[in-house]
Amino acid sequence: MGKVVKETPVDICGLKVVPHSALDVALGCIVGVSLGDRLGLPAETMTHEQILRRTRGKGLRNYVDPNLWRTDADKYGPFGPTGSASDDLACTLALLKGIIDRKGEYNASHSATMLLKAAEETGMAGWGGSMRLGVRSITEGRKEYGPSYIPSGCLPRMIEAPGAGDGAMMRISPLGLSFLLRQYVGSTRLTPYEVGPVPHVPHDMICQVFEESRLTHSHPLAMIGAALVALAIASTKRRTGFRALKPFLDEAFRDIRDVIDQRLYKDIFHPRGKKPNPFAAWGDGWHTAVDDMRLVFERVLQIPEEVIRKDGAQAIARVTGTESHSLQAAPFALALAFRDDVDAEHILIDTVNAGGDTDTIGAIVMSIVGARVGVTGLPFRLIHPTRNRLVDLAHTEIGTLVKEFVLLFGDEVAINKAA
Repeated sequence: MGKVVKETPVDICGLKVVPHSALDVALGCIVGVSLGDRLGLPAETMTHEQILRRTRGKGLRNYVDPNLWRTDADKYGPFGPTGSASDDLACTLALLKGIIDRKGEYNASHSATMLLKAAEETGMAGWGGSMRLGVRSITEGRKEYGPSYIPSGCLPRMIEAPGAGDGAMMRISPLGLSFLLRQYVGSTRLTPYEVGPVPHVPHDMICQVFEESRLTHSHPLAMIGAALVALAIASTKRRTGFRALKPFLDEAFRDIRDVIDQRLYKDIFHPRGKKPNPFAAWGDGWHTAVDDMRLVFERVLQIPEEVIRKDGAQAIARVTGTESHSLQAAPFALALAFRDDVDAEHILIDTVNAGGDTDTIGAIVMSIVGARVGVTGLPFRLIHPTRNRLVDLAHTEIGTLVKEFVLLFGDEVAINKAA
């Protein structure tokens, strides 16, 4: 690792943040989720053409009242005022707080508890169907089996409502961020993973992603999509540009297959002296899901770079779609997140105005972009808008929470350009 690059601190999120520091990276990741969620919430379910008509061709560039934009406010709302967030941010912060409570470690049962608290605090306004079903499953299970119960993710729920949407991807960033901080910060309080010129992504992290995902989304596609997002965040400091997407995917899919083959089937699916793990209910469906996801990505990689530079998100959307299903959301989000020919604000606005599942995909894209550019590289006008006290204060509160999270892993200024 090179020596730390000295930078002038920036006043943002109620903190003095050194650009390219661990705090900058972590804040960028979580605030990125917030920006994507808040800007995209009003336009969710709208098409690109509908958004343009509503904005007279200008596109959605500033916060608006979701209750005035959304035709489904009676079903999923009522939403908060202009600049409000939904389940994307609420569930991300629930996972983040759970890791903080456990001093940097992940625990699925505790994460489920934090998810229930988030549901109660928000009234589940704007929460998707699989998220609501997951919360209900945890609540009912704990009434019958005790406070540590978590959904098994197996039959019959797996058949009736397996959850193949992007609700796991939207909240998984704290797990990817945890490993990113372990790589570049290190800590005597945590067992360090193997670190080399190309940091090794531990299988434990992917297993944790699967455990978190199955609380609400037990379909292999949802879990694989979440793993890809976490891996993208965990390796963000050494990858940049659309051309880096293919080598990233080669490595990521190899690690995911490795976990499925060596860890899930052998160590988790059939542990000695215990019943088979519920994950085994999918059987070879895991490999089919990997193949299906890889196939969509291969189509994305065939898009000429000049077409992406010209048409942006629309060029990718024509191949993937922009709906909430993981098979659409994951390829679309990662392809946008790996762009480095435009700035973070351009990517955010381009993503949201593509239509579809605008808030969740916006949150996913910006979690990766935010980790890459840091909070100091995100649009300040949307982090601290002059006429929206709600958003301004929310990001100050996020700053306090993320700093506590970063300090679990060591020195808050250890990540720098040289890394």
